[in-house]
Amino acid sequence: MKVKITLDSGVYSGVLEDNPTAQSFWQQLPLESTLENYCHNEKILYPPHKLNVQNAPSRYAAKSGDITYYAPWGNVAMFFEQGEDAVGLIYLGKFNGDLTALSRSTRIKFEREE
Repeated sequence: MKVKITLDSGVYSGVLEDNPTAQSFWQQLPLESTLENYCHNEKILYPPHKLNVQNAPSRYAAKSGDITYYAPWGNVAMFFEQGEDAVGLIYLGKFNGDLTALSRSTRIKFEREE
């Protein structure tokens, strides 16, 4: 599942995994949101509805460029630097773009690229 990701500074792409959590995110697209800083290495946003977490792994260690879902809070987290191993973090896919642009952005728009 390919996605078009528009940030403050340009248009990029991403690819979502074929898992129930990523599929439920895909169903909510298009999605436009404010990005919030979290810690020193990620941007977060809240989709309109919680995502399906059935059969999801219990934890994940995020890498730079990962698009993830943090089930306990119901937010999507995009990592522009390495993340920690976290219980409740689910891998959604990969951002294929400028990680510096992601780190500086305040708005994001996800659209299906079919």
